[in-house]
Amino acid sequence: MNKVVFAIVYVILLVMCALFGFRYLYNAYAVNSYNQGNYAVSLEPLENFNLFEKYVLPYNQGNIHYMKGEYIEAVRAYDMALSKNPPEKKECDIRVNKALAMLKTVEADYLNPDASNIEHTKEVLRQAREVLLEVGCASDDGNGHDEDAQTLKEEID
Repeated sequence: MNKVVFAIVYVILLVMCALFGFRYLYNAYAVNSYNQGNYAVSLEPLENFNLFEKYVLPYNQGNIHYMKGEYIEAVRAYDMALSKNPPEKKECDIRVNKALAMLKTVEADYLNPDASNIEHTKEVLRQAREVLLEVGCASDDGNGHDEDAQTLKEEID
């Protein structure tokens, strides 16, 4: 009986290690491809083999949209990543990227600074600031638990 239990545990551990290894290597491959400007790499294997970090795929998709200048789509992908309960440090990274994507959506407002564009810009700035403050990544007293989030919040202010 002990040998059977040991064998089952061994096989489960072996499968889990294989899944983690595959996910790690494929993610490294995808990131390397994106860094070289190749956005055609499929992220589907990451979704299919990612049992424990469900936020990784939408986070990477958000990064791809951001690099392609698709800022509204990036914000949506970052929202999806946040809904997957990432760990605290990753949540702050996602929030910083989301805020940056939100800020990129107002660049066109600077070309035509009429009253409605100014109000839109102010609202986006307020919303991006709130994204950083929501879970304490940044704080009004300067003691947020993520340096990048705190710096971005202060730049927005």
